[in-house]
Amino acid sequence: MSAHLPANLSRLQRPALIAGLVALAVCVVGVLINPAQFFIAYLFAFLFWLGISLGAMAFSMVHWMVHGRWGLLIRRFQEAAAGVIPLMILFFIPVALAVHVLYPWANEARLAGDALLRHKAPYLNLPFWLVRAAVYFCVWTVIALLLRRWSLRAEASDAPKDRLRVQRLCAVGILAYVFTMSYAAVDWNMSREPHYYSTVFGFIVVVGHALEGLAFVVLVLTLVAKEAPYDRAIAPQALNDLGSLLFTLVILFGYMEFAQYLVNWAGNQQNEIAWYVPRMAHAWGWLAVVLVVFHFFVPFFTLLSRRNKRSLRVMGGVAVLLLVMRLVDVFWMVAPSGTAAQPHVVGAVAVIFAFVAPIGIGGVWVAAFLWLLGRRPLLPAAALAVESAEGAKHAA
Repeated sequence: MSAHLPANLSRLQRPALIAGLVALAVCVVGVLINPAQFFIAYLFAFLFWLGISLGAMAFSMVHWMVHGRWGLLIRRFQEAAAGVIPLMILFFIPVALAVHVLYPWANEARLAGDALLRHKAPYLNLPFWLVRAAVYFCVWTVIALLLRRWSLRAEASDAPKDRLRVQRLCAVGILAYVFTMSYAAVDWNMSREPHYYSTVFGFIVVVGHALEGLAFVVLVLTLVAKEAPYDRAIAPQALNDLGSLLFTLVILFGYMEFAQYLVNWAGNQQNEIAWYVPRMAHAWGWLAVVLVVFHFFVPFFTLLSRRNKRSLRVMGGVAVLLLVMRLVDVFWMVAPSGTAAQPHVVGAVAVIFAFVAPIGIGGVWVAAFLWLLGRRPLLPAAALAVESAEGAKHAA
């Protein structure tokens, strides 16, 4: 355990790793019991945890370009979360091995009987799909590693040329991330329903990642708020800013989801509503209602209050709620695809796997995150000075 980690985080590292490894062992059994249902659950778990890493990385880049005080408090959390991206390459291997189970366009029998799939074959084919996945991970890994290394160097030297280099990396990196993730969202998620298309789908996923990443680092911040060095560094205004950012993302995500739904349903084209028909049927429809209420309305009205945004307890609760709802939303996006043609692929066993798979990937992810977090001081020197002065002013 690292001396840089507060005690309450240090205690989480070993249990998280053990829980993750045990759950992954159960996942191996799941492959033998019902591969189709297991890999659906595994895919959604992979996408959820990858989204936290990418969303945290994106927000770190945004902060370097705008220099808000709010970002100094969570910079180390964001860099550590982004640093887990290389590990996610290993977790992607089962997805690549199960491509024929997860994606209709990779199934030769489905491809032979579907003219539209054959029309999309120049793009949706396994060799090109794998090449694109390799490109995505290379781009994200390079950005994450350079961001962490150059960020630390810029903080240590405080030289304008070092800060400028990080800012240039972030300006290019944020564009590269949005571009690659827009295609990855199509490759790994939307192409499970290959007759459907949406020009805004990739951006919805990007905003969802930002919401996941920010909610996660806010949760970590609330967990260490009473531990050194954060006990003298957190000022109410910084919490207020983070709450306002969460509030903005909740609105933006809700708007993008509703806009896509409204356009598709108003058009009433068979290929356009193919995404929503299975997601509005039976239990999936009730799950959609849960998402509307707890993914949008509850955090929206909670974060309207300035007092709530300045409360560690409330902010921690909102962060937990948003992470749970993001997990449910990713499951709602991934699992129902293909159920109209293959109603047997989602059932009780898949729901069980939907609990086990996120624990398996998440336990290892959290352990890696804490290990990376403990390798550096939690707060930049500038953050400690600025926020301590701000905190003292408010205390006075």
